[in-house]
Parts: sequence; C-alpha cells; structure tokens
Amino acid sequence: MVGRASAVLSRRWALLAALAAALGVYYGISESLWDASTWWDVAFLSLVVIPAVFALVWFALPAFGLRWLVLLAPVLIVLAVAASAAGLGAFANFAKIAAVTAVAYVLLAFLDDLPLVVLIASVVPFVDAWSVWRGPTHVIVAHRRHLFTTFAFAFPVPGEHASANLGLPDLLFFAFFLAACVRFRPPQAQVTPCYLGLRAPRCDCSLTASAAGRRSRSDGRRSPRADAPGGRPPRAPLQ
Repeated sequence: MVGRASAVLSRRWALLAALAAALGVYYGISESLWDASTWWDVAFLSLVVIPAVFALVWFALPAFGLRWLVLLAPVLIVLAVAASAAGLGAFANFAKIAAVTAVAYVLLAFLDDLPLVVLIASVVPFVDAWSVWRGPTHVIVAHRRHLFTTFAFAFPVPGEHASANLGLPDLLFFAFFLAACVRFRPPQAQVTPCYLGLRAPRCDCSLTASAAGRRSRSDGRRSPRADAPGGRPPRAPLQ
C-alpha cells in the first residue's frame, strides 16, 4: 500500500514538472505564435492556458500539510519579489504562483476549522465585488496600474507582447479553497471547475476591453479604460 501511494505521488510530481515545462515553453515562445482575433485569444486562454496554470496548484496538493512548507513559503516570497524586481518575466510569474500557493497551504493549516473556511468562502465574493466596483482593486486598476501588474499573474496572449492578468489574491483563494477540498473532503471535482469558471472571465474581459481600445485608436478616438481586474493596455510588457 505504501509503495503504491509513493508511486502515485511520484507520478503526480512528474506530471507537475512536465506541465511546468510545457507552460515555460509556451511563455517563452508565445509572442512568436499565431496572431488570432480577440475572441480566439479569449477561447485559447480560457480553455488551455488558464486551466493549465491552475492545474499546477492541483498537482502541488501533496505539499499541503508538510511541515517544511512553513519555512519554504518565506523563501518563495523573497524569490518572487526579487524575480519581479529584476524583470525576469515568466520566471517571476511562476515564482509568484509558487509563493502564493505555499502561503495558501500554510494559512489553511493554521485555520484548520471548517466553519471558519465556510465563513471566508461566504464573505470573499462580496468583498471581491465591492473591491472591483469601488474599492482598492478599482483604484489600483484605474490609477495605479503598475501596482496591479506587479501583484498579478500574467497569461500571455499568443502572437502578441501582451497578457491577460489575474490578481494574486485570486490565485491565493483558489489554492486555499482547493486545499480545503482535500482537508474537508467536499466534492472537489465540482468545486474546481466552478471556481475556474468564475475566475476566467476576470482575465478575458481585459482582452475584450483592449480590443475595443485598439479599434478606438484606429478610428482616431480616445480608447476606453479597461477597468476589469484583468485589464491591461494593449501591447503592455509582461510582468
């Protein structure tokens, strides 16, 4: 039984490494790929890139509950900050998701109480909606865009030097609640696709807004601001 469990874990870590390598290749060559229409970009990000990135968190679930994760989380945070400051692009991106995932797993280990997790899950959507509407997220996206791109994960658009961005708190909550699925055993197969369905539009709406901005500029009009949390000006460099 122990040997079988060890084989499953080894296979899972191998799949994690393979997926990370494939995503690394995509991030490295994304600008050289096809240049499709906005809605094809939306479909590709929603159906391929975003689920693949979130799958990294799923494959890393065996790390939840490991004692050394408390020591590793600060190291990953420092690495993410340093990589972002150095402008390392894709490496900084994956350092961010590793750090956020580790922090989420550590938080759940300390908040090991189902009613508290349910309370957090009930409150988060309302706080998130307020933040996007009138709160900090709205202010940052509208007036401090450089802060958002710094504290966001970038999903590169194929054929462009541009990306759809998702805030790190969204990644943290995904990892937190996914680990809660393992800890408290709700129907994980239903929770994960539901969460992905809620999160993907936050990135994809930025592509629509950017396309509208490109059309407006081509007509000589002022482009609209992309107020969505994933919004970004077209042709913006990856963070």
